[in-house]
Amino acid sequence: MKKCLTILLFFLLLGALSIPASAQEFTAPAVTGEAEEWMPEDTDSFGDGLLSMLEKLLPSAFEALRHGVKTGLQVFACVFLVSILQSAGCSSSVAELAGAVGITTLMLQSSRSLIGLAVDTVTEMSQYSKLFLPVLAAASSARGSVTSSAALCAGTSIFTAVLTNILRKLMIPAVYFFLAAAVANCALGEDALKKIRDQLKKLSAWFLKSVLTLFLTYMTITGAVTGATDKTALKATKAAISAVVPVIGKNLADASEALLLSAELVKNAIGLYGIFAFLAIFLSPFVKIGAHYLVTKGIAALCGIVGSKRLSELTEDFSSAMGLLLGMIGTMCALNMIGTVCFLKGAT
Repeated sequence: MKKCLTILLFFLLLGALSIPASAQEFTAPAVTGEAEEWMPEDTDSFGDGLLSMLEKLLPSAFEALRHGVKTGLQVFACVFLVSILQSAGCSSSVAELAGAVGITTLMLQSSRSLIGLAVDTVTEMSQYSKLFLPVLAAASSARGSVTSSAALCAGTSIFTAVLTNILRKLMIPAVYFFLAAAVANCALGEDALKKIRDQLKKLSAWFLKSVLTLFLTYMTITGAVTGATDKTALKATKAAISAVVPVIGKNLADASEALLLSAELVKNAIGLYGIFAFLAIFLSPFVKIGAHYLVTKGIAALCGIVGSKRLSELTEDFSSAMGLLLGMIGTMCALNMIGTVCFLKGAT
């Protein structure tokens, strides 16, 4: 009797071990907080899900534009008033100093809230990545891609962790320092401050571009970025991204090729949910900061027509700071999405 039970137990264990990897179920961690509102109801179709997310974002986009236009018109009124004072014979240096104080007062409150939003977005994407990547790696390993999934998980996790720390501890203070140098340069007209401002902007943009380049290089070495797609669609998408995203637009457009080259792999439920999750965390802050960036850039052009060069440059500098924020969250989102899509090679 014991022998029969032993043999029966042996065959039951053998049958359990022979269950194919596809039968194993892996569930992506759920999105929480405000990002949950932007998640599509249907996460089985990438096109339908993305369209649903964009429809939900339209009211938020209009509200962000309305708020940005309101602040922008106040800045324009301030610059126009300074121009009137200068025409009336007021000292140019005194008038520009008053204008610099006025613009800074109007712009700093919204800029600080948007900088805080960028920090929260980077942190939230990093935290979700820590929960999501191990699940995706496990799904990929279950399909037999043990070595490649380990390399992708390690690489993406390292890049994400390093980028998060640098953005929070170095890049965000650099944005504040950039704005301080811009305001001081406008108020005092010192060439040294102008050089500091310009170098901070160049270094920040160079760092974000370098991160994307290094990550894509790593993915290429591991063999994750391969495939073929329609060249016309690829060219159009890269051109659109390059035009929309400031600071890192060209590099992000090049990085989008990694996503499109593996677009045929986006059929996995876990991977699709992860892509939607990162987009849900990213899109709303991107729209809010982007609206402020576009409005401020337009107001800076108008100020250049009616106001002094220094005041219009200060307005442009606030726009550049928003562009750096867009570059930060765009880099973080692209890094996680590229890593997710590359994982799908092993998880589908």
